[in-house]
Amino acid sequence: MRTSATKIAALAAKKTLSIVNCQLLILVFLLMPSVAKAEWDGSGTSGDPYQIKTVDDLIELADNVYYGDSYAGTFFKLVNPLNLNDVSWFPIGDFVMPFSGNFNGNNLKISNLYIYDVSLEDVGLFGYVKNGNIENLVVENGDITGLYYVGGVVGSLDGGSVKQCCFPDTLTAKATLAA
Repeated sequence: MRTSATKIAALAAKKTLSIVNCQLLILVFLLMPSVAKAEWDGSGTSGDPYQIKTVDDLIELADNVYYGDSYAGTFFKLVNPLNLNDVSWFPIGDFVMPFSGNFNGNNLKISNLYIYDVSLEDVGLFGYVKNGNIENLVVENGDITGLYYVGGVVGSLDGGSVKQCCFPDTLTAKATLAA
């Protein structure tokens, strides 16, 4: 009889743990951020690119890439110069969640980009670009420090291109600097 009571108690404990685990999974799922539909002007095509008008628009792009939208085949165009002063910047894309879209800086400037994280790899305005294109962009008055693959405009490029871009300021890396 004691064995049966012990087994019943063990089964009840397993069932309780199973219910608790299920509840925790539901809670985690509900709390996970999701990629929201961006409110940018434009349709994201080459003829009607999404317009990046404000720092908040650029942050939204970075956040959406971080949460899983690579924007492969999507086009963006900077339409105003942006000042990232007082912005704690996290690069657009990383090795796990790269940026794969097309970004035209429209020969405008993004200024005051500051990143200091000696443990971070793929560091720049764009951290990791895979089969994407960045063009016509100046990032100025910046100071960027990271561990590996540090660049002003792009930290790591895996396919795609970076054309007519400039970062005339300070880069520091423990190991590898990118253009």
